Formats: sequence, structure tokens, C-alpha cells
Amino acid sequence: MRNFFITIDSTAAVTDEMLAHTGVSTIRFDVKAGNFSCPDGILSYENAKELMHRALTEGYAINAPSAARYEEFFDDLAEKNRNIIHISCGAGFSDAYNNAVKASRNTMVKFKRVSIYVVDSHSPCAGQALLMDRALAMCENNASAEEAFVELSEGAARLEQYAVSTAAHGIFVLTGVDNAGNGYNIRRYTSFNAACRTIADAYCQNADGAPLYIFGSTEIQNMTKAVARLRKSGCTDIRISSMSIARCLKAGPEAICVAFFGKPRKSQKKSFYRPGKDSDFFTPDEE
Repeated sequence: MRNFFITIDSTAAVTDEMLAHTGVSTIRFDVKAGNFSCPDGILSYENAKELMHRALTEGYAINAPSAARYEEFFDDLAEKNRNIIHISCGAGFSDAYNNAVKASRNTMVKFKRVSIYVVDSHSPCAGQALLMDRALAMCENNASAEEAFVELSEGAARLEQYAVSTAAHGIFVLTGVDNAGNGYNIRRYTSFNAACRTIADAYCQNADGAPLYIFGSTEIQNMTKAVARLRKSGCTDIRISSMSIARCLKAGPEAICVAFFGKPRKSQKKSFYRPGKDSDFFTPDEE
């Protein structure tokens, strides 16, 4: 039996098939376009195109689960008296992280024997999937939830993340994404392959042997071209998925998102992520 449960909020990495295979539990965002709404996830090409069209013409909203929904979600798992690692969408991208932390505190007040560790993934898709991959490996190696929290938090702090989008015909924009969800080092290319080579160079220089994750939006041509270019440039372990519809709406129909673990930043201190006592991190909400 695994030492802890792994949970995750909205990400395309967790399909129904993966849920059955890995035992990961997920709580979905809600996506609304015009008068149509659905849970976030990977939609069929036809449904995704229709929702994208509605979003462009009628507007859209992406709503993170409320703290009350998270609390109900955690309560159901806590009844089994096993600790929980929750890999949240980054605080810089949505309210999901803060809502999950608030809910985890309330659940732990009710279930004294259960500890819930909420990891800020600093990523809405590919980076979040990379952390889930590492959490599964640690769980299989009988690590404790506390050990997993420390390693995942350190990994999240050194995620290298890139997005490639189409600005205009023949112009591609490569954007680095920092841990607050902000774009930096924005570069424009007239060649899609050149943008991918920049990502491949960064991966080959900085990666720690972990896989590279790449997610594509509703138009998959750029993703397939990117995978071919990355492999040709030395990236051998590539994990591929489609973006959830929420990320497709945010990034655009032709975008790709890439994430991998880079080298530790000089300012990163390991002690910063040491969980310490539960009371240092999780206290009941004051009424």
C-alpha cells in the first residue's frame, strides 16, 4: 500500500485512463464559454474547437474549485487515514493554491491523524505533470509524504518553463515563464524550429535526467513538429499530452507548453522547504 495519496487539481495530464492506472485523484476547474459550461479536461477535437469558438465570440471564464469544494474533496480521502500530497496549480496562475491550503487546514482539524501537504507547482499544465510524475515515483519507492513534499517543493522552485505561440503568420513567440506565472525573456523567431532549438539547448544544459514534458493546444501540428525538433536536438525522454481546455483558452489554439527540471537557483535554500511541525504550516482558520 502506498504511504500517501496523490491528488492534483485541473491538468490535462490526468485523464480518466491515468486515474484508473495511477490512483491519482483529481479535482477539476470549471470552464464556461457563453452559456455552455463543463469541467476542465481534455475534450475531443470537435468539442474543443466549438468551445474555443464560443469563447472568442461570447467570452469565457475559468473558475478554480472553491475552498469548500477542496475541503469536501480532502475530507473524503482523509477518512481513509492516509496522508495526502496535493499538487496544485501555481498560485501565480489562479486561486486554486490558496483555496487548497485553506481547505487542507480545516480538514486536518477534523482528521487529527492526517497531514495534507499542498505543493505550489508554479505551473498550470506541463510543469504540474512533471511534479506528478516525480510524486508517483517517490510513492512507489516508499517515501513519506513529508519527504515527497520537500523534494517536490524544491523541484517546483527550479522548473524551467517555456511557451511557444503564434503571433502572426510566420512569426513565433518563445516566452520563458517564471514561478509567479509571468513571462520573461520574450523572443520572436521567424522559424518554429529555431524556437524549439532554444528550448532543447536549455534542457540539455540544465536538465537533471528527468523527462521533458510538452503539452499542445487544440491544433496539434506545432506540437508534433516540436517533438520532432526536440528529439533531433538531443531531448530523448519526452512525455506528450494535450492541454486541458482551460489552458487551450489561455494559451491559444496553436500554442505549446514545455517544462523540465533545471539546476537549483543560487538563491534557493533547501531549508526554506523543510516542513517542520504541522503547527508551523497548518493552523485552523480563525472564525
